Amino acid sequence: MKQNEGTMKFDVIYSLGRNCACAEYLKKHNLRLKAGPFDWIVSADSYAPFQCVLDEFNLFSDFSYLKVISQYDNTLKVEHSRTKYLFLHDFFSNSSFSAQISPVHDKYQRRITRFLQDLKSRKSVLLVWYGEDGTTLEQKTVKEFVEKILAKYGTHIYFAFIIYSKTPYENFTNVSYLLMPEGNILKRQEGFLQWDKYEIDPIFANISIRDNKYIPLLKMREIFYRLCSVFIFNKNKRHQFVERNMK
Repeated sequence: MKQNEGTMKFDVIYSLGRNCACAEYLKKHNLRLKAGPFDWIVSADSYAPFQCVLDEFNLFSDFSYLKVISQYDNTLKVEHSRTKYLFLHDFFSNSSFSAQISPVHDKYQRRITRFLQDLKSRKSVLLVWYGEDGTTLEQKTVKEFVEKILAKYGTHIYFAFIIYSKTPYENFTNVSYLLMPEGNILKRQEGFLQWDKYEIDPIFANISIRDNKYIPLLKMREIFYRLCSVFIFNKNKRHQFVERNMK
């Protein structure tokens, strides 16, 4: 997956996190054809996505562990106390937290079902992890998780890890480490998810979807719902409308 290797084609591509930046880049490069469970959440545990994939999200799906920990800009910051995942874009202060749990749970179940079906049925799946905030991964631990995932789902699954580090990482079967200049992390600005686009864009430009005929349709669909949403004056309700229809 190096820049000189040519374009890599996959049937479907999903974000593994670590936060929203990975999904933002996939979307920017027309690689996010489907909403995935890790797109807009972040965990204090860097290995949580691997654990979720291995247990097929059984623990993650137990929303009895959700709790509100703060509020900002009319949005509730909600934590899953077992997986340590933070939901930053799903719950709002304009209605009761308890009333929102069921529809949010249903949304994530749709994304989980879609994600697991693709892992089990697609010919080639790429899972991308981007340490946008400087978070790194321990290579031995990653290898252990990847080997378990490949044993469970099959060797048609590939991984790309984009990491800011000067420590060498060794690629292995189905896994590519894409190391970014460690000094770049000093440029990071909170709230601007594509702050390192000049380094990251060439990576995503060398990845493509094998069958991309649906991209124009998805773009038109998104534009349609965003145009419709301008008539919803409440910011939170407008966001919920787009999110619900784009699923």
